[in-house]
Amino acid sequence: MKENVKSELFMQILYDNIAYNENLIFDWGFSCIIEIGGKNILFDTGAKGDILMGNMEKLSIDPKNIDYVFISHDHWDHTGGLEEFLKINNNVKVFLLKSFSDKTKQIVKNNNAEIIEIENEQRIFENIITTGDMIGEKHEHSLIIETSKGNIIIAGCSHPNIVNIINKAKKLSDNDILLVTGGFHYLHDNIEQINNNISKLKSFNIKYIAPSHCTGDLAIKQIKQSFGNKFIDSGVGKIFTEI
Repeated sequence: MKENVKSELFMQILYDNIAYNENLIFDWGFSCIIEIGGKNILFDTGAKGDILMGNMEKLSIDPKNIDYVFISHDHWDHTGGLEEFLKINNNVKVFLLKSFSDKTKQIVKNNNAEIIEIENEQRIFENIITTGDMIGEKHEHSLIIETSKGNIIIAGCSHPNIVNIINKAKKLSDNDILLVTGGFHYLHDNIEQINNNISKLKSFNIKYIAPSHCTGDLAIKQIKQSFGNKFIDSGVGKIFTEI
């Protein structure tokens, strides 16, 4: 999709409430595109289909080139753009949790796309693993992408706690951690809770960390101070290639 980018991985944030690219619309929610190994994966769909489609158009990303959709959890700010996306491209396989609501599953069925229901951890592609259903405030699964430089862990909202997600990821693929990104769900945590979690995060020897979405301004500030040059600013439009 991005012919000018020659990299093992291309990943870009398409939907986020943090503004990174001023030409794009930012809004509460999360979505990103992952291109690796000849596969184009849409991770979550944000809250509003028109914003998702509009940002994709501005970034010259054709929805019809998406092969797979991965929905991290059944919450409006991650599933809201699904129906509008499927109206444009239903020739996709949609990975979602078996525990998702019938309403969300019906959106996929009504648009004649294929559902793949996930319950347990599994390798869904040669270099991509789902953590399987992890229960926190919401049922959620996250992606582990294995690259030659280490693993990338992508979380939609980290309802099961990002520390628990990383621990699960390490059990499933014990490579070095190249990047942890997505929503960390520290938005309502106090400074003590945030710093306690940061201490745990630092114990993993993460090479790069790029929190966004529901992480919260205070937590992002503290993570940036703690991780220094390992911290990457993120938000809608952010591109991850050579890291």
